[in-house]
Amino acid sequence: MRNLRSYYSASIAEFLQQSNSEIMGTIHSNDISAETTIQQSNTWETEVQILKNQMRSFSRGRIIFEYTIPRMGKRVDAVVLYKNIVFLLEFKCGDTEYRKTTYDA
Repeated sequence: MRNLRSYYSASIAEFLQQSNSEIMGTIHSNDISAETTIQQSNTWETEVQILKNQMRSFSRGRIIFEYTIPRMGKRVDAVVLYKNIVFLLEFKCGDTEYRKTTYDA
């Protein structure tokens, strides 16, 4: 089922139990863009793997991929909700340096 606010949302426990291909299938099915590149798909796969590795010991919380921020129309790569704290995560997979263009003023 298409989610209009994010491409993927699940409890951290569900996220850790699902296969990467199931997660990627959900992300792709909620991506309405006809211009999604192989590079973008590879980036999502890398993000999923990084977050699975880093969140192995988490038992509670929620994870959301490609969340659209209300009234701004911008998306954040990942949101982690854990113990009443909201973590907004932006990934720059494949980049080897910080670029001025990656910052939003």
